[in-house]
Amino acid sequence: MKKSDFLEFATYIAVQAGWNIQNSYKSFHERNPIWTSADHYKTAVDDMNDRLARDAIIARFPEHSIWSEESDLRDQGSDYTWIVDGVDGTFCLIWDFADHTAFCIALYNGTEPVVGVVNAARRRELYYAEFGDGAFLNSQKIYPSDIADLRKVSMPA
Repeated sequence: MKKSDFLEFATYIAVQAGWNIQNSYKSFHERNPIWTSADHYKTAVDDMNDRLARDAIIARFPEHSIWSEESDLRDQGSDYTWIVDGVDGTFCLIWDFADHTAFCIALYNGTEPVVGVVNAARRRELYYAEFGDGAFLNSQKIYPSDIADLRKVSMPA
């Protein structure tokens, strides 16, 4: 399978998960926190997106391992491992004070990244990268800053 097929697959999942995040704003029930420990919580959307990704990966790549924030490691002994965060920015999702909420998915082959996709759905920003091809935001190639001293970074007005 070509890497671009992996990227297409990961992007499809990320778009579906983004819809789940967007639709959760219609119902606080889906955003209501579920405390998993004294200092960690999740939402129904975290679990929904985790299941979405895991089910899709298992159906398409049953031999691949999956490491996700909300579920136990699915270790298939494969060189390929999917890494999933159903909702990055759960605090922002629950309290709706910022739009910094995203779904994240990546695929590694051993220790080498293959693809990564981040869907910041409320911001309408879809980031993706494929090893050796650079990174993109909404189909536009993006580049790292050449500023090495963070004290020299200026914030946009």
